[in-house]
Amino acid sequence: MQKSLASYTTPRPKLLQQVLKTDSCHLQCLVQNKLVKIYGYVIMPNHIHLMWEQLNMNGAAFPKNSFENFTTKTLVNKMKQKKDTAL
Repeated sequence: MQKSLASYTTPRPKLLQQVLKTDSCHLQCLVQNKLVKIYGYVIMPNHIHLMWEQLNMNGAAFPKNSFENFTTKTLVNKMKQKKDTAL
């Protein structure tokens, strides 16, 4: 992600923070491939706010849709691995 990225995270959603900070994170790929420009984000207890600009399509998909699909699948898989009761 960009070095000047403004962010604030609440202490609760550790799992989402881990997903967003991993090297395989789809959000970083979108930035590196110049599909989006991120101005800032806030991780809330049950959702995330992103301030971004779409620069290009991600193939046939909008970057927003591919980010949501990737993040949802990754979070659900991690929760299943941890046998999270929230599922």
